[in-house]
Amino acid sequence: MRHHRITAADAKRPEFDVEAAIGEARRAVDLAIIPAFLIRILEPETPGELTADRAYFDHFNEALLHASGFPAGKRLDELLPPRGAAAILANYHAALRSSDPIDYDEEVPTPSGAAAWRTAIKALRAPCGMAYAIIGYAHDMTAVREREMQDAAQIALLKRTVSEIKVYSSMAAHDVRSPLATIESLIELILEDFQDRGDGKAELLSHLSQVTTTARSHMDELLMQSTAFTDTPPAEARVDVGHLCRDLSAIVDPEGRLEIVFPEGDILSDRVALNLLLRNLLTNAGRHAAGRIVVGHEVLDDATGMMRFTVSDDGPGFPAGFDPFAGDEQTRASSGHGFGLAAVRYVVETRGGTVGIAAPALGTGATVAFTLPARPAREDDAATRAA
Repeated sequence: MRHHRITAADAKRPEFDVEAAIGEARRAVDLAIIPAFLIRILEPETPGELTADRAYFDHFNEALLHASGFPAGKRLDELLPPRGAAAILANYHAALRSSDPIDYDEEVPTPSGAAAWRTAIKALRAPCGMAYAIIGYAHDMTAVREREMQDAAQIALLKRTVSEIKVYSSMAAHDVRSPLATIESLIELILEDFQDRGDGKAELLSHLSQVTTTARSHMDELLMQSTAFTDTPPAEARVDVGHLCRDLSAIVDPEGRLEIVFPEGDILSDRVALNLLLRNLLTNAGRHAAGRIVVGHEVLDDATGMMRFTVSDDGPGFPAGFDPFAGDEQTRASSGHGFGLAAVRYVVETRGGTVGIAAPALGTGATVAFTLPARPAREDDAATRAA
């Protein structure tokens, strides 16, 4: 292993001891009560971007060893499959380009399964500016993310049910209101020439008219409330689409068997919904693709604030007449298609979007397209950043 010392290159600076600095960083990692790690850059003076065979997992604290199941003392390309290593390496490149700490959400393929971490990392540099290590701290968000996914699907189903109840209640209120108005008019006609013989029938008819008027007023109020009812829109967050797709690709295809193409750039949208939708569609595509998956998105030109997303694969496609969004668990189980696609439909529709099968974008296979409230992010957008 080669170690870099700053001597003749900058005689005015005191000699920098990389080994001593690494030792201090290890102690800082051990002092953390949350998962923490130290990535040593092998041959730090090597020009060009950091590669997976030079990112060495020098030290993990006990919290990280317990949370991840990863062993220390391995290079990145030894620790993770190719696609997972590439996704993690992209984060390290971002840290090396920045003089400040960076933080992000990531999906990590650990030995015990996919985990969601909120991670903060910072490049450690010698006085001359050379980066010799990366120190990081992580918070395990797996349980939180799973609850968010489950809640998003469940809320979508509940919203669909509430929407149907809303329609039925409006129809019922309208159907009851008309007969009440007719009864009220008939009572008025009867009372015009009614002769009370002292048996209280006129008073009963007047009371019945008042009850009918009150009931019709309640129906009118119910109709107004039903019409005015609106759902609270989901919170808008900044989403790095490329980062999200890289993490999901590492989980769907850790060994890099497939070519997975996806767009880069930030958008503003419902982070949880987009994560759930792309996760389910990429998982489904990964099961059936022969060799290629393409994710795409575009801004619709209908001024609705919606974007169209597509996930395409070059597999056998959906069977003729098969509806992957029908929500029939027995049908989906027998066909082997449609992992989570019923949930996809609920999530999309309750956010005002549409989802369906589009013409195969790769000439064969399946293409699923959905729309979702979203827009390209600008630098001055203040929405919460989320990978």
